[in-house]
Amino acid sequence: MIRSRLFSVLIACAVGLVRAQEAPLFRTPILDPNATSHRQSVCDLQAQIFNGTLQLRDALEGFQLRPMLIESDISSFFLPPGTEVLPTEKAGIIIYILDALAERAGFTWRQSYGIADLATAPSNST
Repeated sequence: MIRSRLFSVLIACAVGLVRAQEAPLFRTPILDPNATSHRQSVCDLQAQIFNGTLQLRDALEGFQLRPMLIESDISSFFLPPGTEVLPTEKAGIIIYILDALAERAGFTWRQSYGIADLATAPSNST
């Protein structure tokens, strides 16, 4: 009885950790020149591909990608406004695409993504 209760507590903690890890790593305004940059350089990978020391199909193996996901209610392509963790249902096609690409290419992204709110974009952002 004690073992099963302990096991249940451990499982509950593990599920909580997984959900917590899928919260955004950062939030940033869109197109704000004064905001902190969360850009990720892949120039070294590109150089290795171009000089032939790395195959394109292996380029992202083990990489932790930091995609910027957009919050907006104008399209199901984006995340719903106020997203605190990745939705499990009606997540938007971008999450499904990132999951499929990550599985094929061997990279991770769910513990390192960021969110930006489309509403914070300047009105003149051309």
